[in-house]
Amino acid sequence: MKKKPFAVSFQVKLTSIFLVVILTLTSGLIIQGYRSSSTIMMESARKLLLSTNATILERFGRTYDQVFSIVAISASTGEISQSASLQADHPAIPFMLTSLARNPQLYAVNTGYENGDFFEIAHVHNQEALKKRIGAPPETYYGLLTITGQNPDGTKDKVWIYLDRSGDEIGRGEIVQSRYDPRQRPWYKIAEHTDQVATTDMYFYSDLKKPGVSFSQRFDTASKGVFTANLTLTELSKFLAGQRVSASSRIFIVDKRGHLFAHPDEQRTMKVVVEPGSGKSHLEVAKVADLQDPVADALFQRYQQGNWKDLSTIEVDRELYIAKVTPIPQRYGDSLNIVLIVPVSEFLGPIADIGMEGVMISILLSALFLPVVIWIAKWVSASLQELANEAEQIRHFNLEDISKQVSRISEIQQLAGSIATMRVTLRSFSSYMPKALVRNIVKSGLAPKVGGERRNVTIMFSDVQGFTTLSEQLEPEELLIQTSRYFEVLTKAISHESGVIDKYIGDAVMAVWNGLNPNPTHAEDACIAMLTCQAQSEALNQTFFS
Repeated sequence: MKKKPFAVSFQVKLTSIFLVVILTLTSGLIIQGYRSSSTIMMESARKLLLSTNATILERFGRTYDQVFSIVAISASTGEISQSASLQADHPAIPFMLTSLARNPQLYAVNTGYENGDFFEIAHVHNQEALKKRIGAPPETYYGLLTITGQNPDGTKDKVWIYLDRSGDEIGRGEIVQSRYDPRQRPWYKIAEHTDQVATTDMYFYSDLKKPGVSFSQRFDTASKGVFTANLTLTELSKFLAGQRVSASSRIFIVDKRGHLFAHPDEQRTMKVVVEPGSGKSHLEVAKVADLQDPVADALFQRYQQGNWKDLSTIEVDRELYIAKVTPIPQRYGDSLNIVLIVPVSEFLGPIADIGMEGVMISILLSALFLPVVIWIAKWVSASLQELANEAEQIRHFNLEDISKQVSRISEIQQLAGSIATMRVTLRSFSSYMPKALVRNIVKSGLAPKVGGERRNVTIMFSDVQGFTTLSEQLEPEELLIQTSRYFEVLTKAISHESGVIDKYIGDAVMAVWNGLNPNPTHAEDACIAMLTCQAQSEALNQTFFS
């Protein structure tokens, strides 16, 4: 037996189709919108990174250029070449104070002489640890350090003179002996072999205990030496902190060896190293690896492998990042690079949220509109259900009570008309054939074919003895009643034994077994039906003629 295919109601199918179409269209629009918005946002992210790096580079260059100018002008003045003195009367003090006042990013300006003397003015007003170390009073704004003279033991006299904001002396420390030699400092050595302003690598200032860079230029006038301006990286680190593109963005400046030149958190640019054995500690410049940031590490590894690109993407722990690496001009330092790293999710996250919001809105609208769709589907399916019910009645050969289907859908109206025509046709057809035969044909689903089918059957004929004489004696109405009663009794008896009425021949009945429906006991059933018909006929005779 062929398996009946799975079927659902028209109402359910129409509602499901609506939901699928709406959700598909909505999803398509959201996906397309997400892709378009993602492209725009990624391009905006790239432009933002380019702009941020340009801003940092401009600030970096402006700061360095200012210091270059200060050093170049100062080294060319005659006052700077005069010998250091233990008194606060050096002729270069006024313009050195002016340079510090106008450039707060400078920690100090100093001069190292060919004979080992040293002269420096430093910002100390916001360096409480330094004030305490040099014994300066709280109101000290500048510290003037002089190292000069020549003692028999090879040392020089060192003294700190405390100045207020106007540059007036408000006190001084004790004169102590010092073996400090500026000629051994990196800023002095790097300037000895060039006529241009030279820049050191980042190192720690001995007094300040902070990292910085020194700009120096040699002079050769009344005396020889090197003029230097010391730039701390505190202001640059603060500036980087204000340039964060997003909450999780990384931004720092690094040299080719991986040393952190500047970082939004200045403390990250230095690390404490404990010497094995002695247990003593000292400060060193931190490296990228000291950040313990896998994204920064992965990017720097690319640099070491020669895959350091100006603008690229990098994936770490299944998260995608945009990285912008901007080389700083060589004249500003030894292969310095501005690095900016931003998670892609922080640009695309809001778009994804908007997309999810769109999905929720579409689901809500679908839910709100669903009752309307169900009502429409129910309205359409109601007419179809009525037509289906009527077709089922026709299949069981119930041809009475023809109803006219009413619908505003032309196809349903056409189908209703066709079913009504079929019902009338079958009803007319049944007037010429026994209904039981037609019903069995319809029920069996067998299609008649030319030539028929050869089969052993049992046929029963019945006849009313003396029907002609009887019909002449009875009134027509009475004859019709008795004949109908007779046919009714025989029909029930034959049908009860699986027989099929083939035709009524006047007062005779012709019945067939194993004709339409296969029946292996057709002969036995026909005999039982015949005996039943005979008994019922005798009972009717007693009723009719008693």
